[in-house]
Amino acid sequence: MEKARIIEKESGGDYEKMLKKQVSTRALKTMGHVNPSKDDAKEILVMQKAVVDDIPSSTKHNDTILENGLFEDRNIFLSFCQKYQFQFDTLRRAKYSSMMILYHLSDPNTMNFGKCCSICCAHNVFQKCWKCEVCPDCTICYACYKDRGADCHEHKLTQNEHKLTENNSTSNGKMIGDYTFRLTHADAETGDDFEASISMSQN
Repeated sequence: MEKARIIEKESGGDYEKMLKKQVSTRALKTMGHVNPSKDDAKEILVMQKAVVDDIPSSTKHNDTILENGLFEDRNIFLSFCQKYQFQFDTLRRAKYSSMMILYHLSDPNTMNFGKCCSICCAHNVFQKCWKCEVCPDCTICYACYKDRGADCHEHKLTQNEHKLTENNSTSNGKMIGDYTFRLTHADAETGDDFEASISMSQN
């Protein structure tokens, strides 16, 4: 009702003239009103005022933009999904893969999808590579650095080995040692002694 009163004050009772100023004839034809009456014009103006007032003046989102190299190139994302065996062929796999990709995005320490070599454009250069201290986008793969040496780039290059790979190799070494220990004990013992030794090694 309040919006109708505002329209009455603004139009001075001449709803048809105000409607022609605010709404195009094409829009009126689309609504099914070629020559709207005074009451129809008032209803259209009230509805338009209600719809326009509900839209916020600023629709800009204040979300933080996260820059991530995973989505810079289709091939990088594809090789990342292949490496971790993320698949989207069934609903169950798509849900799991989406959840794991979000996990990797939230924890950048787990991301090792790699970069492209600046010389040969080889993808997934993440285990042994050389990075420029001046140019942040310059990454040289192991093969190119081995062929050309330090002269392959104008600035100084430093070797960059991925920490995640090192951590995995040490934890894998510990796990292999633990399994070897258990297997040698399992081979020597049988029956109740074997079950007791397994429960002791787990504690």
